[in-house]
Amino acid sequence: MFAQRSGMSGRKADRLPPLPVPVILRLLSELALHPDDPMTGMIAKFASADPKLFALPPDELVRYIRRNSRFAASMMLIIELLREKEFSNDIFSEDFSDYNNASRFFMRHFMFRPAEQVVAAPLDSDRRIIGDAYVSGSGTSFSTYMPVREIVRVCVLSGAYQVVVSHNHPDGEALPSVNDIIATKKLAEILNSFEIDLADHIIIAGTDSFSMRLSGQYPQFFSKNEFYRRKSEK
Repeated sequence: MFAQRSGMSGRKADRLPPLPVPVILRLLSELALHPDDPMTGMIAKFASADPKLFALPPDELVRYIRRNSRFAASMMLIIELLREKEFSNDIFSEDFSDYNNASRFFMRHFMFRPAEQVVAAPLDSDRRIIGDAYVSGSGTSFSTYMPVREIVRVCVLSGAYQVVVSHNHPDGEALPSVNDIIATKKLAEILNSFEIDLADHIIIAGTDSFSMRLSGQYPQFFSKNEFYRRKSEK
């Protein structure tokens, strides 16, 4: 959910993100329910930890994770392995005219991230990504700011004709909030003043996605020209 502020100084995502404690706790709670699962034993062995730790109360687990760097590192490794497993069959495509390509591009970035972020993909006239996608700084688990100024800057510098933006709901559903709708309207208006189209705003929650364009509920935010050649939503 976007907080009601349009400007935020963004940055490229850190290559080593902050330890996603909420994500780790969810993973450990799942492992606690399956003590005989091979992954449980693998994590425990790699981290030199007793599998019984996985069933500790959350506050005790948090303290243990923050004190034990080896355990924390093992959890980050497992998270990356799970991310790789989810997207191992994906072939990255620069063609955003296929909704599946666009949504999976953002899912790959947001998966297992504990805080909301905004990613903007500048596109050429043929709906292909150009340059680097813009990644905002992290917000909280339930809010972030729409970095309008930075999105416009990236689009102008890359010579983009249009842009697809996306943000994640780490602990929610892939549905827009009232603030999401307000922020999207404002972004579309400002981009339009620079003759840049807002092609879509995609909301990601895990492997679920919601296209504000394809929903048909917000036609005033997007150009009337058809954008997706394929409209199959996952």
